[in-house]
Amino acid sequence: MWRSACAAPTGPKSSGTCASSSPTASSRTPERPSDLKTGELHRIDAADPAAFTAFARLSADNRHLAFASADPGDTNRTTRAYVRDLRTGRTALASPDAQGGPNDQSVSAPVIDRHGRTVAFGSASPDLVPGDTYDTSHVYIRHLK
Repeated sequence: MWRSACAAPTGPKSSGTCASSSPTASSRTPERPSDLKTGELHRIDAADPAAFTAFARLSADNRHLAFASADPGDTNRTTRAYVRDLRTGRTALASPDAQGGPNDQSVSAPVIDRHGRTVAFGSASPDLVPGDTYDTSHVYIRHLK
């Protein structure tokens, strides 16, 4: 589900999603695909501008961006997969655990399909699907609404 406001994690199972109207503290408008044509550079953050953000993958229609980022206050620096709708500026957690909260272990290299509807990523987090008892990394696919 797309969220419309920033929220820091409040516990071990909260998502900490963000949908800021600006990628930085400046007064710029949300990122739009048209900015790719003008060459203007925008910084993309999830919930915390100071947190690690990497592994960006743009959908073929240039509307959605998948990336990994750490949540603010996470002393383990666990990265989670996010998808940003560049038209609306809204960001969704793409790697929730089986209960809908943030995953326990980091994700790696999220990728997105051409229309921004499906995200794939790797993780050894045991809480992403019910009954996962393996202590190894797997690839996960999530269909977004």
